[in-house]
Amino acid sequence: MCRQVGLSMNLRGSKPYVQRARSGGIAQRRALGTKPSTLLRSRVFAAAAPATTTAPAVSAEELNFLLKPKTLYKERLWVVPNEDPAALKNGILSYTYVILNENKEALLVDVVFDFALKNVRKLVESNGWTVKGLVLTHKHAVNQSHAENKGALQQVVQEYGIPVYLHPADTDSDMARLVPLNYQDPTNDPLISGFNLEVSHFPGHTEGHVLIYLKDHGGVVITGDSAVGSTLPQIAEGVESITRPPPKFNFNDELLRTNWADFDAPVQGFAAYHGQIFRDRKDLPELLKKDLTKPAAREGM
Repeated sequence: MCRQVGLSMNLRGSKPYVQRARSGGIAQRRALGTKPSTLLRSRVFAAAAPATTTAPAVSAEELNFLLKPKTLYKERLWVVPNEDPAALKNGILSYTYVILNENKEALLVDVVFDFALKNVRKLVESNGWTVKGLVLTHKHAVNQSHAENKGALQQVVQEYGIPVYLHPADTDSDMARLVPLNYQDPTNDPLISGFNLEVSHFPGHTEGHVLIYLKDHGGVVITGDSAVGSTLPQIAEGVESITRPPPKFNFNDELLRTNWADFDAPVQGFAAYHGQIFRDRKDLPELLKKDLTKPAAREGM
């Protein structure tokens, strides 16, 4: 997935929240006198930068806190930061997700690495959830699981005995064939419908990219790599943005732009594979349209 894109994460709710530190890096918990659990719900949660940028220092204590799974919506959606050594070396965080239904059943999203599976396994066991399926937002997840020698895609299937969902437009590719599984179409699937969500074909980053839309909590989109949040330098400057990946990383950037321009579902939550995460934001539709629908800049501009 788009490792070249810098990351940060922001859980900002409708309640008053702690002023963001502008010195770069993670919040100073001691200075604020705030417990980590309270801090998580109120301000910048995780941050990183591109490999070409010097990332602000993060203490071992803060990093340990950042890498723990945390709930975005109680009994509904969890974020599981990936303990990716290569990414962390460059100051980058990425995320996988666990979606829950009222029966304590779990639907995994983009869990393809051993370090992701480790945290998901602990979360599932400690809460007594039953894992029902794994949705891959796009074929790059399969490619990374195979190429980086940390892959756990087949292990997830064997451990939980679950179906793996990948859109047909991405299964017919060399990347998907790297891990040969019986991939199922995630759109209009009865098992997935049991989680009160919709999975839509959302091509542009790849031919078969999908968008996951939770219908509750004002609408929540899990975007995979179809959108990314603000970078650390932007966060330090107080800039909130949600953009498409750089055009060179997209199969068809104009198609991706058009799909975002046509997106009109109610939405107050945003959860990407990379970047800022937002919740309970009534202004999110405007934020989504601000940059996601801009034409790509021409080279040399």
